[in-house]
Amino acid sequence: MRKRLAVPLMLICAIVTISGCSNKNEEKLSKEEEQAQYVATREQLIKERSELAPPDVDLSVLSQQEAYEKAKEIFENTDEYITKRIKLTGVVQYNDEDPDNIYATINLLADNDEDYVTFEFVLHGSYVYPNDYPPSLAYLTMTGTYSLYNDNGSWVAVLLDGVIEPESYMAVTEGDAESSDVISDGVTESEGE
Repeated sequence: MRKRLAVPLMLICAIVTISGCSNKNEEKLSKEEEQAQYVATREQLIKERSELAPPDVDLSVLSQQEAYEKAKEIFENTDEYITKRIKLTGVVQYNDEDPDNIYATINLLADNDEDYVTFEFVLHGSYVYPNDYPPSLAYLTMTGTYSLYNDNGSWVAVLLDGVIEPESYMAVTEGDAESSDVISDGVTESEGE
């Protein structure tokens, strides 16, 4: 009788042990598959977002001066543009004077390369500065939802849920940065003099 119970018990233990091992391998594959699925899902969501939420205002198709003028109009007529999706092309800069209050901006320059309009921006998703943000002086096209916030009595324009168009991204070289009047604090050399 004991032998009859021992053999089925050993078989059950063997099956449980084997199935336990295969579950570990399946879990490892599941994590890898989950990561791949996450990346694919994120890319799909970004694609769908750009397809489903086209910009209401596209400054990227305008000349540099026209985009600058339209951006000034947006600031002057904020009520008409609040919550609108705005697409623009400009130069990225950071205000990092206060390590507890670092923010990213995208600047649209006028033809004279002295005047510019600045929008702060926050990227869509769980991006973290500085690792996930483009480098300072990168030239790129992005779309974001126009909003405002009050910073110590001053209204600041910000593009929320920003999505960068990867094909538009160009880093500005050191030579280009030296020839540009724009410096890292967002003030042009001509304004600072």
